Amino acid sequence: MSAPARPPEGRAHPSLGEDAAQRQVGRPATPYPGIRPFREDEEYLFFGRESQVDAMVDTLARGRFLAVIGSSGCGKSSLVNCGLRPALHRGLLTRAGSAWRMASCRPGGHPLRALAQALAAPGALHREMDAGPFSLAEFIETTLAMSRRGLVEAWQQARLPEGSNLLVIVDQFEELFRYRQLGDAGPADEDPATAFVNLLLQARAEDVPIHVVLTMRSDFLGDCARFAGLPEAINGGQYLVPRMSRDDRRAAILGPARVCGADIEPTLLTRLVNDVGDDPDQLSLLQHALARCWAHWQASGEPSPVEARHYDAVGTLAHALNQHAEEIFATLPAAHQLRCAAAFRALTDTSTDTRGIRRPTRFAVLEAITAGNAEAAAAPLAEVLAPFRAPGAAFLMPPTGEPLEADTVIDLAHESLMRIWDRLREWGEREADAARMLRRLADAAELHAAGEASLWRDPELQFALDWRTRNHPTEAWARQYGRALAPALAFLDASREARDAAVAAEAARLESEQKADAERRRNRRVWRATLGAIVAATLVAGVTGVLWQRAERASEVAVSRQLAAQSAAELTGGNLARALELAAAGYAHEPSFEARDSLLAALADAPLDWRHAGQQGVQALARSPDGTLASGGRDGSIRFFPDRGPPLAAHQEQVLALAFSPDGKLLASAGIDHRVILWRMADRQPVATLEDHDGPVLALAFSPDGRLLASAGADRRIVLRDGATGAPVGPAITDHADTVTGLAFSPDGKTLASTGYDGNLILHPLGDNPAPRRSASHPAVLHGLAWSPDGRQIATASADGHAVLWQADRLVPIGEPLPGRDAALRKVGFSDDGRRLVAVGEDGQVRIHDLARPGNRPVEHAVHRGNVLALVFQPDGSFVTAGSDDLLVTHGRSGHGPLTTPLPGADDTAWALAWRPDGRVIASAAGARIELRDGVTGKPVAPPLAGHDAIVASLAWSPDGRLLAGAGQDGRLLVWNTAAPANPPLRLVDGGPPLRRVAIRGDGQQLAAAGLDGRIRLWRLPDGAPLATSADHGGPVSDLAWRRDGSLLASSGLDGHLRLWRGSDLQPAGDFALPDAGALYRLAWTAGDTDVALATQRHGLILWPVGGGPARPLGREAAPLLDLALSPDGQTLASTDRDGRVFLWDMGSGQPLHAPLLHHAGPGLALAWAPDGTRLASAGWGQGVLVSRTAADTWAEHACGLVRLNPPEGADTPACPPSPERP
Repeated sequence: MSAPARPPEGRAHPSLGEDAAQRQVGRPATPYPGIRPFREDEEYLFFGRESQVDAMVDTLARGRFLAVIGSSGCGKSSLVNCGLRPALHRGLLTRAGSAWRMASCRPGGHPLRALAQALAAPGALHREMDAGPFSLAEFIETTLAMSRRGLVEAWQQARLPEGSNLLVIVDQFEELFRYRQLGDAGPADEDPATAFVNLLLQARAEDVPIHVVLTMRSDFLGDCARFAGLPEAINGGQYLVPRMSRDDRRAAILGPARVCGADIEPTLLTRLVNDVGDDPDQLSLLQHALARCWAHWQASGEPSPVEARHYDAVGTLAHALNQHAEEIFATLPAAHQLRCAAAFRALTDTSTDTRGIRRPTRFAVLEAITAGNAEAAAAPLAEVLAPFRAPGAAFLMPPTGEPLEADTVIDLAHESLMRIWDRLREWGEREADAARMLRRLADAAELHAAGEASLWRDPELQFALDWRTRNHPTEAWARQYGRALAPALAFLDASREARDAAVAAEAARLESEQKADAERRRNRRVWRATLGAIVAATLVAGVTGVLWQRAERASEVAVSRQLAAQSAAELTGGNLARALELAAAGYAHEPSFEARDSLLAALADAPLDWRHAGQQGVQALARSPDGTLASGGRDGSIRFFPDRGPPLAAHQEQVLALAFSPDGKLLASAGIDHRVILWRMADRQPVATLEDHDGPVLALAFSPDGRLLASAGADRRIVLRDGATGAPVGPAITDHADTVTGLAFSPDGKTLASTGYDGNLILHPLGDNPAPRRSASHPAVLHGLAWSPDGRQIATASADGHAVLWQADRLVPIGEPLPGRDAALRKVGFSDDGRRLVAVGEDGQVRIHDLARPGNRPVEHAVHRGNVLALVFQPDGSFVTAGSDDLLVTHGRSGHGPLTTPLPGADDTAWALAWRPDGRVIASAAGARIELRDGVTGKPVAPPLAGHDAIVASLAWSPDGRLLAGAGQDGRLLVWNTAAPANPPLRLVDGGPPLRRVAIRGDGQQLAAAGLDGRIRLWRLPDGAPLATSADHGGPVSDLAWRRDGSLLASSGLDGHLRLWRGSDLQPAGDFALPDAGALYRLAWTAGDTDVALATQRHGLILWPVGGGPARPLGREAAPLLDLALSPDGQTLASTDRDGRVFLWDMGSGQPLHAPLLHHAGPGLALAWAPDGTRLASAGWGQGVLVSRTAADTWAEHACGLVRLNPPEGADTPACPPSPERP
């Protein structure tokens, strides 16, 4: 398995013959690549590593996994590109053969996406296919995200010829650690980094021809222990790049020169070998120095050999790179230099990891990052970067010749540039300082918003102001570090304004505020009075009452808009109650677009219910079997909700823990007063008062059978008690070394779990349980725990902000901690079905993890304005949180706010939706199965409709609600009589090219269908007889829609054309194509059938007038939309996109409401309005059917209901009015 031998030193390459200069036509300008790695097509210039290639092939053959480890600059990437890859193509891995597909990527910030794009590239899994609105890379990314077998399944789906092998190369693997530290991760068990590693490990574990190669800097080797299974894989397939011998180094220097017909002076050759020494970090510098030396020799016009004076002229190995970079920088104009500094700073990162790593960045993002300084922004970024991409430099990738598009990734050619170029090293230090200040400022802003910190003062404030002046930060720059800039700068401005205002006396400041308030009120009164006077004068002048009505309505519209703007300001400031009140008041004045927009924005963050507990803060919650909620307060009281009698004056000080007995007859309470009290719920009288703890009691728990009550606290003792009397049972458990914070019995009652300030999670076997006592340690204080309903998992909440899942039988962590913030967690809880975990804690955090979909990010509810200290689930799946702000907040089970609820039972991914015309039943296509469910209860109204054997892409009801048509990717077009669902369907088409859309004309007499073959066909209803006429769209059809009067049929296609056809005979009636719009995904006729709304690939949503005239864009976003649906009244258009967002568009203004109605966990797939227009059903990838309330009247009613429960403080507007009646 040896590679072809290289020529010995001093002789030309055998293929060169007598004259090495005649090697080939089109030889490179320089045989040395500079600091960038060698490419595979430069194999003929790659010398000195033959034995290393053999060793790598042997290692890869043993386990199909190879980790190429070495220090920065040792040539890892070049070794893979010019050594391993060509060797595999030549068949050196004998067992695998020579048929190789290769996919190479760098993890970057989106490792799954990077891998998917590499797999979709030519030479990997690339193939021609139709993925609808998704590209091949997106289709593969979806497959990768489904499970840890995603890479194996993507390979299997490619159906490549037998004997094919796949090589997956992950270059710069250490990038994975940086982006994980930034918190760019998803929810549940697997963040994107973990999911990416699991894909590689699973491919290695299965018997498939997939081989994995990593390249990684050796100083990151210890970080691999963060991923379960990765250290073992690396141990079995590690190749540590060895130092090159002197002969190897001589070959690497001399060989390329001789390939190009030149030679190196022997003394220079020896000097170069000595300058490199044994440090492999010098290899990239050597290649750069050789490239510079070669260029200087060529420019001199002198004959071979290259001599030492050429080498000295470029600064030698020690200074060539720094000297070269400085020469380029010095040629730049002043503005270009400013933007150059900003760009290179953005491409380096020493703040996240002090070892320093490159940060590849898209060109469009880099432009946004570097545009903060107006003077620098005047210099075109492409011009600034050009000299660093030039062939003689190659400091940046991609090289000159590749155009810089918005998505082009800009990157340093090698990380050695960060260490050797003195100026860049200084920029990197400044960048790290700037990032540290951003983090401190953002953290302080978050704490201040939560009421946990004050504004900054000097000198820290002045340091931050100087930071902003020097660095000109932008939102795009802050996003690199996972922070939002606007709140941080708002906090900074607020701090500066507070400092400046403090110069004046407090009395003067108060006086000026009072004057300003009085002036605002006076102006408002004057404005209203002036308007009234104008109207009165108009009436006196004899103008008709119509003008009065117009003036009055103008007044109401103005007030409505003003209140909406104030609502938005309050929402930005975190005052949700005030934002809700102002939005509802604005809508009451006039249902303007701005009023509806502010209502939706406020309700998007609103809970189902909230109310003040009246306890000066809530420390504990408990729920009885009958649904009664008990809250323990800072004032020592216990209250019950719904309100069932007066509060209990239970403890002398704060109540810290509550627990109901399983039968609900007893309530246990514990407090800071060292006492545990048992209460009889029938008459709410104490049964026993227990004072055997020597400190505050923080935790209580009843066993599932109610026979035991456990209590624990600051005295480090766990006391097991009789569940009826509270008397101790046996000796106290003293396994913790510090305060015990949490207790929970396992569902079977055989084990008691506890947590404490010592960071330990301990499992105590009870009774005849033969299991040993087990414990595990967390590096921070553990505040609480919860068992999953099946008893297989335990969740813990820690002071470092981590929620950790533990395997209960072994007490080992399951994956990485669930993603969240740095603020401490106080409580965790599982939903009754075990599918969700809720974690609450300081800084107002309430986050919901969907454990059934570990690739999704957690949903966060920002409602509390203080620390969240208690959590309890309700029987209906909702949950209640409470804390220092004294609010009891009820959160919906869907995680989508109060306007959206899941349709019960419809939990599978739905690819198509359709409401029956009476609005009582909704049809959903769950894969090949069509379900008919009650639109409110979700209960099935008929057995599933069968007949398809692939995804049903479209559904359509007849106007009388009897017939339901389904078009599938199996090419079948079926029609069911839903009055007799057991009968077999009409088979209008029984196979062929995949169908995309079916549409039934408004009179119910005709049905149209089309799909990938572009053919549009008609059938008669109700008998399903085919009509002779058909039409050819000219390419795959993505959507069909009848005009309301049936006179026209519109078809949109992936060819970018919208075509109109006469409804009677499908003769062409119109053709529209917008240049550069790309594919058309969906269409919808607007009210009056005068316009067609089109969802385009590149221009977002556009409106095309059927009667002629230019198309106009709707909104400002150009993101692709995957589905459209127009409300029955034609006033509102709903859209959904690849991010799963569902937006509502006001067709009068052509603008979307800014806040999404909801946000699916994956790409949006289908939308359907209920016939009365008050509800919208939607479906997303990996999620069931959701139903949202869309009537603004109901939004206002709900907002007012919340406001009345939690009135905002200091409001100067009238109480929230009732929703106005609408005609």
